[in-house]
Amino acid sequence: GVGKDCAVGGLRMAGDSMSGEILTVDEWFKKQGMKVSFQNLGGSSWSQNYKYKADNGKEYFVKTARQSAAKMFAGEALGLLAMFDTKALRIPEVLHWGDDGKGGS
Repeated sequence: GVGKDCAVGGLRMAGDSMSGEILTVDEWFKKQGMKVSFQNLGGSSWSQNYKYKADNGKEYFVKTARQSAAKMFAGEALGLLAMFDTKALRIPEVLHWGDDGKGGS
């Protein structure tokens, strides 16, 4: 990922954030009390990648898609969380994954 933190998609959050709350990426950052700027890093035919920079100086990698999170990111997020929990590799922490309420994730 980019920087120290990782948000995958507009998706369901880790920890107490696994509430299933439907939020866009911008809504998630706002809920965290952060003001952000972002840079489009490109993507593929099925997803877009962004680097968000918060006003606290932290950078976040964000991946979005036009399809549901269950279809696009559930396996990826769960795999990253499992690898992160081992502490054996340097893996970005998944902070949020789920649908954006607009038909995408």
